Amino acid sequence: MSKIHEYIMLTKKLRAARREMLSAQEKITFQYKDYLIDTPLIPQKGACINKCEKVVSENMNVFDDGGYTTNCDLFVELPCINRKCPLFAKNLDYTVAKERYDIALQARRAFLNGLLRKERTK
Repeated sequence: MSKIHEYIMLTKKLRAARREMLSAQEKITFQYKDYLIDTPLIPQKGACINKCEKVVSENMNVFDDGGYTTNCDLFVELPCINRKCPLFAKNLDYTVAKERYDIALQARRAFLNGLLRKERTK
């Protein structure tokens, strides 16, 4: 197999792994329309990732229209340790998908680094 074909195959694997990871991430994400800045925390609706479209105050002044994201406190540790969470199984699916993506990314980087090292030594 030529180097270009090998690179194309690694890129296809990486894209498939990214799609799988984003799909799994979507299943553990809850979308809010507005986040009231006056409330101390986003109410947890059983989601690992909470995304808000815009941040507003009580008098409905828009502070940030670009969005706001916060994660569950236990989301930092993958896989999640809260076995009673309703999204525990989906979180495990996300963890596996993320690991596959990281492995595919690392494989493509290693291929490119090896290719560039060979070119430098010639």
